Order: sequence, then C-alpha cells, then structure tokens
Amino acid sequence: MLSIDLEPELETTLNVMAQKEQCSPNEIIKRLISDYIAQKQAKEKNNRFIALINSVEPVKTLYSSEEMVAMLREGKEQFLMDAQTNHAK
Repeated sequence: MLSIDLEPELETTLNVMAQKEQCSPNEIIKRLISDYIAQKQAKEKNNRFIALINSVEPVKTLYSSEEMVAMLREGKEQFLMDAQTNHAK
C-alpha cells in the first residue's frame, strides 16, 4: 500500500473535492494517476509516430503533382504508369 504525504492545504482541498464529487480522495488520486499515465503514453506514441514520419524518404517523380493531375484528367493514366515504371529502373 502506498501512502502519500500531502501539504495540509492540498489535503483539505482534496477532501472538499471528494465530498463534492461524492467519492473518496483515493478515487480522485487514482483518476489523476491514470490520466497522467495515459498522457505520457500518448506523448511517447506521438513521438514514435513523428520519428517514423521523419524516417520516410521523399519520392522522386518525373512530373510535378500539377502535371500528373493534368495527365490524369486527360486520361493519360497508362502514360504516367509507364513513365513511373521506366523511371524506377
């Protein structure tokens, strides 16, 4: 069992809040710890995701995105696919 020493003012505030919420001070502390852990885990997950994104190499293409969209609108999908295949070789 863990015990926590709180300053008297903080302990009083916690007890008042617990009464208002009709729960125990322990329940409030459990929720706070749970929220803290969830925030830390989310931050770590975000950092891993950002690291993953930063590791992605840029893709080189023969045409700009505007040129590719124009070709697609003109029905030149096969031309684009052939150009991309030849560029990859």
